[in-house]
Amino acid sequence: MRRFLKVLAARLHRGEDGFALVTAMLVLSVMTMLMIVTLAAGNSAFTLSERGSRWNKTLQVAETGIDTAITTIAQDRSVSSSCPLAGSTPCQMPGGKGEYFVTWAGTKNTITITSTGYYPSATAPDFARKIQVILEPIPVFRYAIFSDDALEMKNGAVVHGDVYAENSFEMDNNTLVCGSVLVPGTSGATIGGDVVKNHASNTIGDCTDKEGDVWTGGAGGITGGDVEGDSTAGCPTSFTPNGASTTFDINGTDTGGVAKACGNITPFGTGDVEGTHFDGPASVDLPEFTWDPDNYAGQTLTCYPNSNPCTQSTTSAAAVETFAAVPRSVMPAGVYAIWEAAPSHTAEGRIDLEGLNIGGDVTIVTNAPIYLGNANAPAITTTNAAGATLVVVSLYAGSGQCSDGGGDCSIYAKNGLDVDGGDPDDPDDGVAGLFYTPGKMSFKNMGDPSSGALYAGSFDAKNGFDMAYSERIERVLGFGQALEQTLWVECPAVDPQPTTCT
Repeated sequence: MRRFLKVLAARLHRGEDGFALVTAMLVLSVMTMLMIVTLAAGNSAFTLSERGSRWNKTLQVAETGIDTAITTIAQDRSVSSSCPLAGSTPCQMPGGKGEYFVTWAGTKNTITITSTGYYPSATAPDFARKIQVILEPIPVFRYAIFSDDALEMKNGAVVHGDVYAENSFEMDNNTLVCGSVLVPGTSGATIGGDVVKNHASNTIGDCTDKEGDVWTGGAGGITGGDVEGDSTAGCPTSFTPNGASTTFDINGTDTGGVAKACGNITPFGTGDVEGTHFDGPASVDLPEFTWDPDNYAGQTLTCYPNSNPCTQSTTSAAAVETFAAVPRSVMPAGVYAIWEAAPSHTAEGRIDLEGLNIGGDVTIVTNAPIYLGNANAPAITTTNAAGATLVVVSLYAGSGQCSDGGGDCSIYAKNGLDVDGGDPDDPDDGVAGLFYTPGKMSFKNMGDPSSGALYAGSFDAKNGFDMAYSERIERVLGFGQALEQTLWVECPAVDPQPTTCT
């Protein structure tokens, strides 16, 4: 400090008294520049933050359009958007901060919702963002064969896929299941054949990487057969496990994995566990079908009798007869609802689908029984090179007494069911068929394989019936109202707004 004062005094003595002013101005200039840079940086950060906030708010606006559409569809699928993409008047966000256009449309088993959000308004937007969501029915068809009561499979039947029988299961005479067998109910499983993990077939394709298990919960346990996976004879908590008990036991089953039972295991192998509590499999309800013509918006719906709206309560004694005029040789794609006033197993009261060939995806829903042939009828095929699905729903509830010619079955075929799955190595060609009834289904003497799934209140399959499960029918409209989001994608937001993402 003393040195500085001496230098300053010397400079003043030499007449350099303006030096301090110059120094001060330089320092002030540097500080001003620093302040300007700091303010500019802060303003830029604020601007970027604000733009980011508005960008995110625009996405929220578009999401509001999606949420509004989902709420509306859940209440009434026939209602259309009040502010469609092709319209001129947008919907307003609560509080007026943003506007959106939204459109939805159904095709087959999907509903596609497209929403474009604008912030702060559609006429003078800072940002626009467009998103598309696809909704599909929840997957409920997971089994190749499902019986809500008993299930019998005999005489060389081959099934690729899991099998479910609520109360009892019997397979006999060289029958094979590539998959697992679940029987949660009161009785058990008689395995007079093989349950395997892998199986090659030149007619219904290869079956690989299955569990190959048998799992029961009823007093019958598991009897006989070869099980490549695990065998589990479960029991209710009211039963006291006992390794000597012949209830909830495994008897005469050759188990490749581990055998586990609440009762006795004969023969007993290394690693097996007997006399220990094991739960049975969880009970699964037969999916419930609800008729709603609005489910099929975007598809061709033909109702017999011709009525608007198409309801189950509007029937006609000529409904089946009128539907019979639809050509079976090439049935056009679409949805067919047949509400017969006097459904029965007479020729006048049942739906005859012998020799069916479909031109695309076909859904048939009826209160009448379904008849699929009794004399080596041709296979169910498609003229669509890309493949097609066939959904057949019979809500007929007869006595369940099946016999040659149909008896009082809900869905019946003898010598006639062959859903042609096409090339066994191509899962997407040919026909994938879902046959569903809360009544009884009976298929006999099947010489050719089928692709899809069979669901019934009770089921009887005999004499060479071959079935391969197809994932193409796991999601079907009408079975439960629940929809799940299977796709969310952001699309380029351009004007005029297209209804699809490209």
